[in-house]
Amino acid sequence: MRRRIALCGIALGLLAGAGCAKPRVWQEPRLDLARYGTVGLVEFDSNRGDGEWATRRFLASLHAAQVGVPVLELGPLRPVLRSVGHETLGPEAARAIGER
Repeated sequence: MRRRIALCGIALGLLAGAGCAKPRVWQEPRLDLARYGTVGLVEFDSNRGDGEWATRRFLASLHAAQVGVPVLELGPLRPVLRSVGHETLGPEAARAIGER
């Protein structure tokens, strides 16, 4: 009797594991960044002080999802905005950063 219960438990565990395992389905990205040429990336900012880490993780994910997209790391936001004569990030500031 114990053996049957153990075998039923193992069988249920295997079925549950097989039911939870899904094959990965690769989909085309919603936005193909390759058609934009080089993409500028401003370092993420964080209250916890892990902005640089978050930027690295984002960049790694971007490169994994869209291989070969050239990314120009611009650095922290404030110096980038100062370099184009803006104080806040908006459409005009983004345009100026892109032109520069």
